[in-house]
Formats: sequence, C-alpha cells, structure tokens
Amino acid sequence: MKTITINEKTFERLQRHAKPLVDDADTVLNRALDALESIPVNGDAIVIDETNLSDLMHSKFLYAKINGEEVSACSNWLKLHNHIILLAMSKLSDFKKVTKLSSATIVEGRSVDKGFYYIQEANISTRRMAVSSICKSIIELSRAMNISIEIGFEWRQKYGAVHPGEKGLLVVKSKSQV
Repeated sequence: MKTITINEKTFERLQRHAKPLVDDADTVLNRALDALESIPVNGDAIVIDETNLSDLMHSKFLYAKINGEEVSACSNWLKLHNHIILLAMSKLSDFKKVTKLSSATIVEGRSVDKGFYYIQEANISTRRMAVSSICKSIIELSRAMNISIEIGFEWRQKYGAVHPGEKGLLVVKSKSQV
C-alpha cells in the first residue's frame, strides 16, 4: 500500500464525498476516479455536466442526438428545446405533466406576453430563456422520458465565454445507460 500526502483543504473535499462510517480515503478516491474515467471523451470537445450549465453562456448549438440518432430539425438551442417539449408532449400525452416536469414556463395557446415563443404544432407557448435554463429543462424532460441526449456546441469568441472558440459536449444518459 502506498502513502500519499494531501493538504487539509483537499482532505476536507474528500470528506464531503464520503459516506460516514463506511468510506475511507481510498474508497472516496476510487469513486472520484471512476466518475472521472466514465466521462465520455469526444475528440477534443470539453465535456460539461449538468452541474455546470452556467458554463454554456455564449455558446452556439451545433448538433443533438437523441438515443444516438441525430436530430436534423434543430439548428439552435431554442429549436432543440421546442423539439424536446414536443417529444415530451407526444410521449407523456399530458400537458400538465410536462409543465410540472420542466422548469420552463409553458402555457397553453398563443401567449401575447413579451418573451414567449409560440410552438404551433402543440398550440403552446414557452418563455424564452438563457441557454443554461434551456438545458436544465431539456435534461429534466429527457430524464422523465428516459431518453439519452448528446448535445454538441461551441463557445463563441466572446468576452465571458468559459472556453472561447472551443467545442463542448453535454451528455445526459438514459436510466438504462447509468
């Protein structure tokens, strides 16, 4: 067995992820390494997880795959969100259930309030949101439908972008893939 030295702050971080009276430092480190090694790598894309959605500010949508199939009808974040909402409406067959499962503001009919976007196919309106909020709603609905989704994007060359000019990837696995 090897001995390593870590500073106090790192040890405190380890403790936050430990199960009291069950885990030792080795168990917590192995869990962290397992999580790190399970992150999909897609070429040079930077993989973000759902806890870092604010990192999507100043990003441009590139593509989406649902259960491995590319979604060609989506050319931006808003269209992807609308596609997921329509899919949820079709799969779950219950407007109220969809509105409860998503953090997005969704109303029946055409809303004349400023900031809403009308989805004619479902006769609903959704409030426009920041990319991080759109992705949060997409994740919520994907989980409710038990579908996997992969979203490719690129950060714009803009002040405030987390990784200007870099490509990124957001992956949500279905329950059977977890």
